[in-house]
Formats: sequence, C-alpha cells, structure tokens
Amino acid sequence: QWYQRRVHGENKWEFLRLKKEAEHETEMRKMISEEQEKLVDELDRLKIADKERDDVEQRLKEELETVKKQLKEKDEKEKLYLQNEELRKIEWEKVEEKRKIEKAKEDEIRRKEKERLEMMESVERKRRERKEAERRRKEEERKNSP
Repeated sequence: QWYQRRVHGENKWEFLRLKKEAEHETEMRKMISEEQEKLVDELDRLKIADKERDDVEQRLKEELETVKKQLKEKDEKEKLYLQNEELRKIEWEKVEEKRKIEKAKEDEIRRKEKERLEMMESVERKRRERKEAERRRKEEERKNSP
C-alpha cells in the first residue's frame, strides 16, 4: 500500500510534470514564433534599408559619373582654350615680328631718303660753291685783265 501510494504519487508527479511541460511548450512555441516574427520583420526592415542604400549608392554613382563627365568636358574646353591662346600668341608674335621688320624697312628707307636728300643738298651746295667760285674767278680775271 505504501508502495502503491508512492507509485501513485510518482505517477501523479510525472503527470503534473508532463502537464506543466505541455503548458510551457505552448508558451515556448508562442515565444519562439514571436521571436521568429520579430526576426522576419527585422530582416524585412534590413532588406528595405539595403535597397534604399543601394538606390542612394547608385544615384551617387550616377551623379559622380555626371560630375566626372562635366569635369572632363571642362578640362577639354580649358585645354582647347589654352591651345587657342597659345596659337593666338604665336600668331600675334608673328604679326609683331612682321611689323618690326616693316618698321625697320621703313626706317631704312627714311634713312636712305634722308641721306639722298643730304647728298643732293651737298651736291647742290658744292655746285653753287663751284659756280660762285667760278664767277669770282671770272670776275677776278676781268678785274685783272686790261
């Protein structure tokens, strides 16, 4: 009898233990299910955040490419401008050189014309001096001749 009560107590105890486990299992499954839902929600949120980040990254890459293209175009325009400026400078130097040569030629022509005029004046002066000397000589001869 004591043994039966003991077995009966153990059986009752086992029954209560299983009952408690069953009750807790339901709660545990519910908690696990809630945690899984939270994890799925978090995963969905992270996917959305990743998608948004990828979209922003793609937009930034496109903006970067646009800026790179604009900078390249600006650099090419600047390079072309500098080349044109260099060509214009070279052309200006050529024009200046031609102008200097022309001025030197004009100066040479003026100098030669001045020399020619001075020479003509000198020749004219000498001719007059000779004429005057000739006139004086003839006058002297007339005075000296009876």
